[in-house]
Amino acid sequence: LLAIWQISVRVTGTRIFPGPLDVVRGVRQLFEQGILFAYIRDSLFRVLCGYFAAVILGIPVGILLSWYPLMADAFNPVIQLLRPISPLAWMPLAIIWFGVSNAAPIFLIFLASFFTIVVATMSGVRNMPPMYMQAGRNFGLTPTQMMRRVVLPAILPRVLTGLRIALGIA
Repeated sequence: LLAIWQISVRVTGTRIFPGPLDVVRGVRQLFEQGILFAYIRDSLFRVLCGYFAAVILGIPVGILLSWYPLMADAFNPVIQLLRPISPLAWMPLAIIWFGVSNAAPIFLIFLASFFTIVVATMSGVRNMPPMYMQAGRNFGLTPTQMMRRVVLPAILPRVLTGLRIALGIA
């Protein structure tokens, strides 16, 4: 694949796309200048901030929207409208709102992850077998205990799948 890439760059004579040798030279140059690891650190900081903000907000929002049907009726159309919009399409707005700072890419990563996490959490709650709730009621669990002992363990597989997909998107 590397050979095909290099040959394609040479044959087309493009100056837009670098060949693999040019990429290696560029990485080596960044390393020699001592800024490669600073760039990696900054990128990881942005990804982790945006992703964890999406996790912290997305899971509770997904649970609330599934637990309260009126909220789902009100907000699910908005989520389904905004969800398919590419994070790259939000870039001009992010720059206008946040300027050219860390906040703009963190916002874009947050958006890319948030909707995936919300939808996965909602799916987990909605597809939970009704007998789990009935069993919890039979044992006399309070709503808080029901959430902690029944709902959260039941939705965990779907939420973890959504978190994994969202991390890949982030």
